[in-house]
Amino acid sequence: MAFARRALALLALWWVVAGLDRAGLAAGLAVGLAAALAGAWLSLALWPAGGARANPLRLALFVLRLMGLAVLSGCGVARRALDPRVRIRPGLVPVQLALPRGEARDLFLTLMTIVPGTIPSGAGEDGLVMVHCLDTTQPLDAGFAEEEALFRRAIGA
Repeated sequence: MAFARRALALLALWWVVAGLDRAGLAAGLAVGLAAALAGAWLSLALWPAGGARANPLRLALFVLRLMGLAVLSGCGVARRALDPRVRIRPGLVPVQLALPRGEARDLFLTLMTIVPGTIPSGAGEDGLVMVHCLDTTQPLDAGFAEEEALFRRAIGA
């Protein structure tokens, strides 16, 4: 069942990217189907089925929230960079994560790099992550904890 779901998802993605109309559908469908089947097989070999079950609605809401946060943070970074009255205090701030070491934590940290002004830059075995930020006086723990909780619910972890 996991193979069929992944193959159909990859075929749908391929169709959107290829942008085939009715005229090109017959010729391109064989290529897309072969690519989707190979991709599904490879994805199962690299990332077996099971484990966390993502909630599509919560995942979409998390992504939308992250995009909004990125825009707001980008405006904050621009204000700090362009307003000479605002002091910039760059540095590393330790942030404790609840996610265990592994793919979920790596994905969360990768997604958090989208937010301007904060860049996770090293995670320890104990869940402590060093985050480079533009203002070390701002509380990062609460923001990261909130985003991490939403992410955990979205991926079913």
